[in-house]
Amino acid sequence: MIRSAQEQEQIEARVDHQVAMIGIQRDNERAGNQAAADANAGRPADPAMSEQRVYRETFAAVSGQRQGFALADRWRSEVYDRTPIGGDLRAATDEWLRSTVGRGSGDPTFDRHAMDVLSRAVDRGMASHRDEGARAVTEQGAENLRGLIGRAVSSGDWTPDDIGRWTSTAAVLNRGDRNRAQAFVTGAIEQAVRTGDEAGAQRLLTALQQEGSGREGRSWRADNEQAYVALEGRLMERVRHTRTVAGQAAYNQIEDRIAQARTPGELVALQEDIERVHGQYGGVEDRQRVQRALATRLGPLVRQQEHVNQIREWAAGAGSPDPSVVRQHIDAFLATVPTNPQDPSAGQGIGIANAPERTGTLVARLGAVSDTMGAQLRTLLADTANPDGQAAAIRFLRTVEGARGGSRDFALTLIPEEHRGAYRVISDMLTSTNLPVERVVERIGALGGNDVERNLHETTWQRLYPREDNQAKAEERMRRQIAQGLREHVGNSGSFWSGNTAITVDGALQGALEANAHTAAVYARQIGADVDQAVRGSIRDLQGRVDLLPLPDGSARAVLRRDGVGRDGTVTPVHADGAPRVRGGINVRNPATGRDENTLETAREDMQMGAQVFNGLVADGGRLGLGDDPRMAAMGLRPVVHSGNRDHISGAVVLQGGDEVDLGGERVRLPTNPEEAARIITERIRAVEGRPQDAGGYGGTMAGTNGSETRFRIIPEQTAVNGQSVTLYRLAYRFGFRDRQITAEERAAMHQNRNAAP
Repeated sequence: MIRSAQEQEQIEARVDHQVAMIGIQRDNERAGNQAAADANAGRPADPAMSEQRVYRETFAAVSGQRQGFALADRWRSEVYDRTPIGGDLRAATDEWLRSTVGRGSGDPTFDRHAMDVLSRAVDRGMASHRDEGARAVTEQGAENLRGLIGRAVSSGDWTPDDIGRWTSTAAVLNRGDRNRAQAFVTGAIEQAVRTGDEAGAQRLLTALQQEGSGREGRSWRADNEQAYVALEGRLMERVRHTRTVAGQAAYNQIEDRIAQARTPGELVALQEDIERVHGQYGGVEDRQRVQRALATRLGPLVRQQEHVNQIREWAAGAGSPDPSVVRQHIDAFLATVPTNPQDPSAGQGIGIANAPERTGTLVARLGAVSDTMGAQLRTLLADTANPDGQAAAIRFLRTVEGARGGSRDFALTLIPEEHRGAYRVISDMLTSTNLPVERVVERIGALGGNDVERNLHETTWQRLYPREDNQAKAEERMRRQIAQGLREHVGNSGSFWSGNTAITVDGALQGALEANAHTAAVYARQIGADVDQAVRGSIRDLQGRVDLLPLPDGSARAVLRRDGVGRDGTVTPVHADGAPRVRGGINVRNPATGRDENTLETAREDMQMGAQVFNGLVADGGRLGLGDDPRMAAMGLRPVVHSGNRDHISGAVVLQGGDEVDLGGERVRLPTNPEEAARIITERIRAVEGRPQDAGGYGGTMAGTNGSETRFRIIPEQTAVNGQSVTLYRLAYRFGFRDRQITAEERAAMHQNRNAAP
């Protein structure tokens, strides 16, 4: 296409104009952006750019908007927030504008944009203020109506007609919504009925069934059947149970206080709190529940308080303590002992950990500890990671020793067998060296804290006896020391009944002795005590668990007792029938007389007299003795055994009902009736003994039927021989004292067993 020169010039002129306009537009855009950036950053206007109209106007507009937002924030905090609901926000705003904004800045663009932002914020605030005022009026009216209803219902000064009037007022507050008005009124009445007030709840339900309580003269129930049923359920539930978190928490708190109460007076005082909580929160069944809990707790607590008072008298030295009562109630008693007698404000409650000496003195006087105290004592003694607790346990036991005249026997009964050796060694060390308890405990701590058990097991006898060449020689030395300790314990090193009577040890006892000896030896070596002496004393750690049995050949056998032994190794002092639980030994303390008796010698003499009765078994050199049968041992009995002659092999003394036997030189046919057989055998034993009648009840007499208080026992059993039922009579023996009186603990045990009998 061919253009003229003039046309070409016109095209080029238009192109140049468009290019120039694009450049101006870009310059204006850059100037506007720069102005907005400067204004938003709070920088002053750039003098070099202010000559450009776009920069100048944009800077003024953005700065004005920012000023408008700042003014809006000030207005909200200085005017809106300080004007109460219902106040004249418009007047307050006008006054604020006159004092704050005035005539403006003089820059129309700046002022226009600032006021535009501020005006929109003020308009929104005005609308919100009006709405809040309207809501406040409505809410205040509703609150006033709710208060009116509450006062009327609480005082009982209302009728079903009032429900209609209240509903009309509520409808005005709810913009004519009759359903919401009815719900409001019934809810206010329901809330006003005191929780748990069955009469008030029933009156409300009755009123809602009467004409005039609903719309157009009808009853409220007729208009709202389902709502009525739901309301009835809620009110009845409120009568039975409190329905608030606070109410349930209040009842739970009372239950906790019931469980924690230590005296009957504390429980009686809680009755007022129960009534107060019920009056505030209701809940008939909740009240009954806590009242049952209180009654259930009160009975045992009254009885416990009686026992605590009795223990307090015993502790003061009045009367002889009953160990069974002390064991059950000493914890409650100690909880009432002042922590500091010189400072009553210090509170009450002592124990092994916080007052070992005072607690030890009381325990020594009362003669028993509770299971809880025993467990605590075991924990404190074994926990080398708690040196303060370990020292307290040692002080407690040492105090018990001292209060008992230096005798360690009772103190050892408070300690499990596995800890007795350790305590014995520690106590001996403290006595012989006068070292502080803390110093000895510090040495024990080097055993390894929580790894004590592992370290004990890993310590070999050769490490304990480093001068011995090997482990075998070290163990042999240990066994010699145990044997020496056993001889010293039973008196065989001197005036033992027949001089140096041989004593053998059964496997169970030997194992227990070696285990105790090992623990004692480890502790002795750790604290610097004599290891041999610690091992020799291991027999003492078993206390009443060792029986010496007279054997038919004249020797004695030391065995480990199995009857009446608790998990902690202590032996209960009486049998199930209340008779004393006596061990066979040389020096056995008779608790009734306070003197030692040789029950082993008594048993030997009984066996010699028994041999005169059962002379058919022991003729031509046969003799009687005692054996060790686990089944009988569990009953507290030892089987009577005999050494054989040419007619009878050695074994237990077992007679068969219906057979003829030689009893005291007379041929007698044993009846198959166990009671009759026991009577015949008992008469023969008494005849040999020279005592035709049981003169002392508990004292002296050897023989008796099962359940009597004598030393020989006849144990019947049924068996089958060649398909025929046969009655056998096994002769058994129970160690006993010659001089027999009943102790308080045995009397209590017999009383308890009689009550427990069907």
